[in-house]
Amino acid sequence: MFDKNHHRKLNRRDFLKKSSLGAGLIIVPSYVVGTTPKQPSPASRINIAIVGVAGRGQMAAIKSRSHNVVALCDVDEDRVVKARTGRGRINKQFNAVISDYEKKGARWYADYRLMFEEMTDKIDAVIISTPDHMHFPIVLSAINLGKNVYCESPLAHTVEEVRILARASRDTGVVTQMGNQGHSNRSTVFNKEIFQTGLLGQVRDVYFWTNRSGIWWKQSEPIPGHSSVAANIPSTLKWDLWLGIARSRSYDPGLLPVNWRIYNDFGSGVIGDMGCHMMDLAYWGLDLPTPDEIEASTIINNCYPFPVSSVVTYTFPCRGGKPPVTLHWYEGGIPPEIPDSLKIANIINEDYRFNGSLLVGNQGLILSDAYGSNIKLYEKDGYSGWRYTKSLNAGEKDNTCHYGEFFRAITESRKASSDFSYAGPLTEMVLLGHIAQRIRGRLKFEKMEGNFIGNNKANKMLKKEYPEGWIVT
Repeated sequence: MFDKNHHRKLNRRDFLKKSSLGAGLIIVPSYVVGTTPKQPSPASRINIAIVGVAGRGQMAAIKSRSHNVVALCDVDEDRVVKARTGRGRINKQFNAVISDYEKKGARWYADYRLMFEEMTDKIDAVIISTPDHMHFPIVLSAINLGKNVYCESPLAHTVEEVRILARASRDTGVVTQMGNQGHSNRSTVFNKEIFQTGLLGQVRDVYFWTNRSGIWWKQSEPIPGHSSVAANIPSTLKWDLWLGIARSRSYDPGLLPVNWRIYNDFGSGVIGDMGCHMMDLAYWGLDLPTPDEIEASTIINNCYPFPVSSVVTYTFPCRGGKPPVTLHWYEGGIPPEIPDSLKIANIINEDYRFNGSLLVGNQGLILSDAYGSNIKLYEKDGYSGWRYTKSLNAGEKDNTCHYGEFFRAITESRKASSDFSYAGPLTEMVLLGHIAQRIRGRLKFEKMEGNFIGNNKANKMLKKEYPEGWIVT
C-alpha cells in the first residue's frame, strides 16, 4: 500500500486529498529535501519552542533551562496558571524557569501555527507535549520548517502518521527524539548489552504488565466531570485549538486534563500511554521486527471505547539466527501468566506488583520495572539474584535526562538515542496492538504493504482524514 517513491513532494491540499496509507505521503518543502538544517555550534545555546506547556511540558521547560526557550505555546491558560502556582517541588521549579524565560523575552502563543509564522527564524528545536492526536500535524509542521523535534510518546496517532514522520525526518536530516525517557537510561543500555552477550540464551517470551488505568483513570467507571450536555467553554481555554484535527464536538470538561486518553479521537488508551516505554526494553534489546500477528482479548464496558482490561499477544518471526518471540501485554490489573516452572511469582508480587517486565531466555531472565530500571538478572542455576552495577559496562548515557541527550545530539550533529528511525517502528508496533484491542480479535499484518490481511475494518484504523489548515509547509 505504500508508494516507495517517498521523495515525492506534496503541498497541503494534495496531502489532504490523498491522505491514506496507499499514497506513501510526505510533506516536505523543496528547500529542505536532501539538505541538513542549520545546527547550533557545539558551544551555542539552542533556541527552543515548547508546545503543550502545562502537562508533561513542565518537565520539558525545566530540563531546557541550560538553553534558550524563546516560545511557549499552550491552549489552556488556566492549567498553566495552576501548574505555576502549585505547591509541589516540580511546580516551584516550573514557575521559576518560566518566569526566567519570560524575563528573557519568551513569547506566549495559543496557536502553534501562529508561533511558527512569527518565530520560524528564531527557533532551532521544538518540544511537543500535546495530546496524541495533535502530535502529527505539529511535528510535521516543525520538520517542514527544518526544525529539530522532540515529541512525547506515542510518536503519532496512526500507523500512517508514524511512517510519514519517519520518512520526513530522514529526508530533511533534522534531529529527532521520541519521549520514551527510559531509552537514555544506563539500565536500558545495560539490558541491551546483556542480550548481546547471550547471557540469557535464546529469548522466546517477554511479558509486560501495568495497572496504569487504575492509577490515572478508570476505564470502567464514569469519567469525573463528564457530561453529555454541552457545557460552557472556559474563557481561558481555546477549545477549537485543543480539538485541532479531531472531529468537532461540544466542550466536555471530563476530557481534560488526562481523560482524553480513553477516547479514540484523541488517545490510544493504556497501551498507547505506556507501550513505547515498557516494550522498548524488548524491542530494542532483541532487535524485534514488525510483528506478523497481533491478538487481543478484552473486557469491555460498552459506555467507553477502551477496554477495562486487556491481554495483547504479539508474534514476531525469526530474524537471522534468533528464534521467534512472543510478547505478552497485560493491562488493567490482570496479572501476567508467568509459567510456574520459573518460580518467580513471589518476587513479582512483592516488588513488581503493579508494573513490570520479564524477559525469559533458556539460560536466564531479566526482571525490571515499567521503565527498564530496578533490574534483577537471574541465572538459570537456582535463579539467584544479580543486580546491576556499573562494573557491568552499562555505558555512560545520561541517567536523568532524555531531553539532554536530544540537545547534545543537536549540538553534535548526530542522531539522538530514540530518533524517529527507531521510534517510528516501535510506535507502529504499539499502535498495531491498540487496533487489535479495538477489533477484539486476531490480526495478520503485512509490513511491506502496510496493511492487515483480509480485514478492511482494521485497515481503516491505520489512517484517518484531516481537516485543512493544520499542517504548516
